[in-house]
Amino acid sequence: EIMIDIFVLEWLSHGTMDVKFINIVNGGDILVTNAEVKSRESQNSATRFIMDVCCENQKGAKVLVGYATGILGKGIFSPIQQTVLQKDLQSMPTLQAYEFTLTPELNQQYLYAEEDFRPCFVEETDDGPPIGHPSLLFNMSNGTRSPSFSMGAGEAAFHARDETFFLNPARVGKKLKVIYNWRGTLEKRGRPYRLTNVSIVDADGREIIKR
Repeated sequence: EIMIDIFVLEWLSHGTMDVKFINIVNGGDILVTNAEVKSRESQNSATRFIMDVCCENQKGAKVLVGYATGILGKGIFSPIQQTVLQKDLQSMPTLQAYEFTLTPELNQQYLYAEEDFRPCFVEETDDGPPIGHPSLLFNMSNGTRSPSFSMGAGEAAFHARDETFFLNPARVGKKLKVIYNWRGTLEKRGRPYRLTNVSIVDADGREIIKR
């Protein structure tokens, strides 16, 4: 939400975010998000900002840390990408794709949850139907949504890191398909990690998000 406040809706077409989840958020916690300019890169009339971002709870403890990028003006910049895992991967099966329709009712539920009623998420414009809320896209594209997702008896999992590229806004009323490609697993500091490439495309074949 703070990145949309800064870069307006253009962020949903060119923004990126690379964050780690370092603490659990409990029900009733009060969270504060922060963004601080780390560096900037200019190209003609456009500037790309690289920002440190974090989220803290009411005790001042960070629960999320990372960076995000956004562009002001019109320009094409090479992507900034830090691949989480590069080597020592063990192959894993690919998850089955998940399809859903971004209905007005579904989008509305997320607007209530986020207490975010910007007109772009509610009203139709000359550019088309309302835009689906980004939090909805995150939730609906998690690997646990796949019809073939499963875990062994006694297993539990936590979302540890997320690298996201916003490519196009998702429009309310569109059918969306979530495509998963499990890159593999590895062990790090005694813990098993799974790395998944995820993309969301709409019924017109337009790519919405890469994770």
